[in-house]
Amino acid sequence: MNKILQVPIRGNSECQCRKFLFVLLTLAFFSLLSCGTVEITKESRVLNNFVTELLGVTGISKPYAEYAFSNPGDGWIFISSTADIMGSGRVTLALDSVSVEEAVIVHEAGKERTQEAMRFLSSGEHKVGVLCEKGTSLKSLTVRAIPEIIYCRYGYGPVVRECGPFDLKFLEKHVLGNVNAIVVRPSTHLPDSLKKLWKRQGKKWIGGCSLPGLREPSEAPGAHGYWTECLHKNPYLDGVIVDEFGPDIEEKPDYQDQYAHWTEAVEKIYAAEEFRDKIFYAYVYRVNPPPSSTPRYLMSDRKQSRSFIQTLMDCNYRISWERYFPELSTEEAARDSLVLWMKHPMLNWRKAQPGVEKHMILCFGLFSTPPASMNKNPDVNYKTWMDMQLNMAANDAAFSDIYGCMWWTSGYADEETIRWEGKLFRHYCIEGKTEMLSKDPYMLTHIENPDFDNGTKGWTIMPVEAGSIEVKSYKDYGKLQGRYYATIEGDNFLWMRRSSKGSNIFSQQIMDLDPGRLYSLKMFTADYRDLIEEKSNEHRHVINIQIEDAEVDADKSFQHVFSSRSPRSGFWMNYHWLVFRAEDNTARLIISDWAGKENPGGPISQELVYNFIEIQPYLED
Repeated sequence: MNKILQVPIRGNSECQCRKFLFVLLTLAFFSLLSCGTVEITKESRVLNNFVTELLGVTGISKPYAEYAFSNPGDGWIFISSTADIMGSGRVTLALDSVSVEEAVIVHEAGKERTQEAMRFLSSGEHKVGVLCEKGTSLKSLTVRAIPEIIYCRYGYGPVVRECGPFDLKFLEKHVLGNVNAIVVRPSTHLPDSLKKLWKRQGKKWIGGCSLPGLREPSEAPGAHGYWTECLHKNPYLDGVIVDEFGPDIEEKPDYQDQYAHWTEAVEKIYAAEEFRDKIFYAYVYRVNPPPSSTPRYLMSDRKQSRSFIQTLMDCNYRISWERYFPELSTEEAARDSLVLWMKHPMLNWRKAQPGVEKHMILCFGLFSTPPASMNKNPDVNYKTWMDMQLNMAANDAAFSDIYGCMWWTSGYADEETIRWEGKLFRHYCIEGKTEMLSKDPYMLTHIENPDFDNGTKGWTIMPVEAGSIEVKSYKDYGKLQGRYYATIEGDNFLWMRRSSKGSNIFSQQIMDLDPGRLYSLKMFTADYRDLIEEKSNEHRHVINIQIEDAEVDADKSFQHVFSSRSPRSGFWMNYHWLVFRAEDNTARLIISDWAGKENPGGPISQELVYNFIEIQPYLED
């Protein structure tokens, strides 16, 4: 006989029995009903080279349920769940555990309906447990395998201070929810609360360290002591990333000989029990051969550096491969460069050292402001160029099974580029998209001849007196501005000499604007006499920039005084940045060398030069 019916019933036995059976049947009914509404997708589905969807479930209302998924390798998983919570009930999700205290996601009233989490898991089978309390339910659950997504680096810059600060408030809003690891210099002060918060989220801290012996060979034997000291002094770190290893340095023919010391140091770290849970990351680069050559000079092309890479692979450590691509003058040339310098070397490396991709982090170049910028061509949309790079990595088979992704580095970026970095991470590395995020074309069409390479074509020139405006050039001026991989780009400019008779003016109609959309204007100025006489003084240049039929956002606009770093250091220039909202399809850009109509504002006869007049769509905050 059913044991439930053996329970003694006192008092009005018939009435109580009916109530009891009613409750029992009701629970059974809703249990069957809830089971019938659950939809589960267990088959893994590759979304792009970075992301594989492992599990999809909708309509979870059982008090407790477990859902299994298989992680394809040791690596990161992303969990997203959605629930509408009313009252005191809650929904908790835990990985490989039934403990509420170990929940990775908790849905409660007053919280965002969609919650997310990232965790590093071993390869193989895992379970996510869902506990629905007090009649609550989970609308959807998604589990994906994602790459290691690294932000580099916390507490750094920006060098153009007006672009910042890139503080915790800014990063939490735009970046941190889209990454699972942060690079930080061990000397950077981090509040204990921040260290613990990041750890509770299951995410990683990586300490940035230098490479002993990179410039001074005698320091190479001390690499092990230096790196382990960094880990000992900063126990919160999950590993170190060392800057930087390469196949060769032309002026140091014995460079490859240092790899014996570096390889031994890595092996000793791996063998030490105290560092069992620490990861060693190596920034690596490749010396670019002339454009006409076949891409070579990979780390695998030299015996010692190849052995070093193999050691990293054998230890299950990471290789952060630097792929820094400056803007090129045409979209065709840009796409060709990605094939030549990114795809082909990747295929060669995979052939030379099979499995290298499973340890490789693609490290793209983020730097987009002086004194070092790959945003070097004012005819090109830099955000679209960033998008194209990550799009190739997400789609081309050469990059299948790639381990991770990052951009170097925050200090040389503006706030817009940092925000765009976060959106690109989300688009490709979490959502697994294959299409471009940006709808804007590679080539900008708003300003003609922004570097004065074609004289004054496209510009209206209004000299106040004869000989006060000319197009001139100076060898390596573009390099002084910090245009990365600069050749002759930036060496031409518009020269104006300030007169007591009135202001010199140059202007142009800004074309192809979308009314209501934000745009940025960037420009460099320098003192011509300082330039040609190879001297310099730090001062703010007096000029006037007006944009007619547009609303300038003064809070987002600035003028930054900075000094060059190469080919000669200490040359002072100004970097101008304006953000404006278009009111029509066109606007008028007017630049003069007087502060105002009646006020020169600066020294009479001062000679200033102007170029890199870039206008591109600005990312709304």
